[in-house]
Amino acid sequence: MTSCECQAPGFCFRHQCLKSTHWWRLCRTRPDCFLRWEELAGPGQDPSRQRLTPFDLNPWSMTVLMITHQRLDYTKKTLRALLESDYPAFEIVVWDNALSDGTQQWLVENFASDPRVSILLSNRNLGVAHPMNVVWGNGSNSTGCQDRQRHAPPSRSVAQAG
Repeated sequence: MTSCECQAPGFCFRHQCLKSTHWWRLCRTRPDCFLRWEELAGPGQDPSRQRLTPFDLNPWSMTVLMITHQRLDYTKKTLRALLESDYPAFEIVVWDNALSDGTQQWLVENFASDPRVSILLSNRNLGVAHPMNVVWGNGSNSTGCQDRQRHAPPSRSVAQAG
């Protein structure tokens, strides 16, 4: 084992490179490979490039995930409450699980151009775990989940989500 701190393949901030599953395993298990990355001589490294931080890859300090399914009223109330929050830097990802109640149309009409809201439309109901895995795998610094069991007032919505 090595001193590798990465939890999964992807961009490594310590070594400033994108590591495939193979490279990530080598970095974690082979001291000689880890040392090459420490010396900025490992695969994928460019020592002349400006160092990146997690904020460079995702400027939002928090991602709030809303998974919706046949709940247009709830979606309207919750999304408005979240957007009224005074938290300075957050994004809302609305994952639509194949709705037929008008939610898709309402989301696109009202939020397609809002940079704080990302709308992901699914053609079938993928449940809760799949959207969580997809969204939480994007490198967000902090992620919260807002669902129909958790509807907080605007002043607390984003803070509670983290």
